[in-house]
Amino acid sequence: MGTQVSSWVDAEFRLSKNHQRIELDQKNTTNQIQFDELYDVSGLFKFKLQGQDWAKNANVHAILGYNFSQYKTRELAGNVVRSEVNKQTHDGFMYGVGANLKLAPKHALEVSYLALQSRESFDNTYQLKRDSIGISWLYFY
Repeated sequence: MGTQVSSWVDAEFRLSKNHQRIELDQKNTTNQIQFDELYDVSGLFKFKLQGQDWAKNANVHAILGYNFSQYKTRELAGNVVRSEVNKQTHDGFMYGVGANLKLAPKHALEVSYLALQSRESFDNTYQLKRDSIGISWLYFY
């Protein structure tokens, strides 16, 4: 869901529920952490580049925003579960680039790259960094 703030800025709110597992190794140990993402909330601003006379139906934009995610985590030593935490949250700034192509007066196709760099974890053993490439179908009301 989003709105056009001005001719060069859009604001967007995204909510998603993903079923993906992220695995990472802890610093200086043989332990592994697994994340099962429960949900993801993002607030984004898209800054459209001006002066794009070469394509009336396309635009390129820079993306800045903030993300909040909640995970279920599990710590493994080899294949043995050492601890299981029901919920853990991560938040941090997002940045990226994107482009969209207007296909009809109310429809557009968007491709974007986003990177999330979270703050340190609660025990300072890791920092979550996530990159994503997305394709979206946009409908304008």
